[in-house]
Amino acid sequence: MNTIEDRLRDAYRAAAQTIPPEAAADLGHRPVPPARRRAARFLVPAAAATAVLAVIALVTVVARGGQPGPSAGAPAVGLGPITPSASPARYFLAFQNQGQGSVADPLSVFSASSGRLIAAVSGPQSAVQPQAAAALGDGSTFIVANTTGPSSKAACAGTSRLYRLRLAADGQPASLVPLALPAIAGNVDILSATPDGGMIAYDSQVCDLPMAGMSVLGVMNTATGRVRQWTWPKPGVDVSWLSLSDNGRTLTYLWQRDKVITSYEGQTLPAWTVSQQPADATAGSAGTVAATLLAGSGKVPVAARYRARDGRTMGYGPAAVTADGTTIYYCQAVPDRATTASPAGYGLMAVREYDVAARTTTTLHTFSGQGSCYLSLSGGQLLVGVVNGANTPRSSLFRLEVKSRAVTPVPDPGNVNPLTW
Repeated sequence: MNTIEDRLRDAYRAAAQTIPPEAAADLGHRPVPPARRRAARFLVPAAAATAVLAVIALVTVVARGGQPGPSAGAPAVGLGPITPSASPARYFLAFQNQGQGSVADPLSVFSASSGRLIAAVSGPQSAVQPQAAAALGDGSTFIVANTTGPSSKAACAGTSRLYRLRLAADGQPASLVPLALPAIAGNVDILSATPDGGMIAYDSQVCDLPMAGMSVLGVMNTATGRVRQWTWPKPGVDVSWLSLSDNGRTLTYLWQRDKVITSYEGQTLPAWTVSQQPADATAGSAGTVAATLLAGSGKVPVAARYRARDGRTMGYGPAAVTADGTTIYYCQAVPDRATTASPAGYGLMAVREYDVAARTTTTLHTFSGQGSCYLSLSGGQLLVGVVNGANTPRSSLFRLEVKSRAVTPVPDPGNVNPLTW
């Protein structure tokens, strides 16, 4: 066979591996999450008769991984050599939260020491919105996922492509350049990568056949473009955080199960689970290859003085990251037992460390925070973002030294959602 035939054969085989038996038996649809997990979710109609055509389309997308998107505006490139550093990165990527109702929150570069906004990231010349990003170990290279699709459909009806972003020494970002890697079906909203960029992990929400209604967890080899995927049957799950170990052998992720409320609407339950699996596990059903490490109800008792106003519990799912597959860092909301009100109102956020081998948990630090928490690890330090206030939320940032537990506040950058450091 010639090279093209080989690639088509391999792509068809790889695509077939990603479709578990339940996808063929049940082509129903799961609630579709809008960009960055906004509240409402919808189901989309589909006809099983188009499944064969969709398989062909999926194979075509995977096989043409070396081609840029139709509106990418630049030829596809490789990542190039990456030299990981042991020092914490100088910059991080975050979405600038434009407030409720905002159509697009700009992806921007911030200083990890001063909190200063460096610049917004220039996207490709198309109507795509960056959804996720992963930092590589050199502190200046990032992989960014952009989703594009028909404007009349949800983001998950399109495909996601991966781009390279490089920062200059002063943190100024270059434009996104498409990577010569396969497109990914659906909306990629979570990314992780090994420090050298050799492996990428992602979560994608898909609402096109043949995988309609599926939550898809995937690992991609950036040298070969080979993809291995795992799915959950409808209504699927919501993977809100994931991380590859430094050697690319272990995948750890946080997930919450979806529940169908009506034929057209669903929601995510507050109960959460942190699972771990080998990155080279057999493709297919996610539930058969992963082990549960941590789990929680997602509900935290509210202090007595606030119960009349806010009820007895509040729902929250933690953030989880890991550097080497043996230690997991995560946030968990805890009740405020103080006799006076905390700056956040009533919520506290505990950043915790879980030792996988010993199965022990240690609290590294407790921050005043309410509603959400963001974590990213670089050079032995955690960048911690906690949301303070319910009506006028502000993100407070801190750098937490894992070994010494020393905490250094980062000057207030405004209302941002940190993505990767």
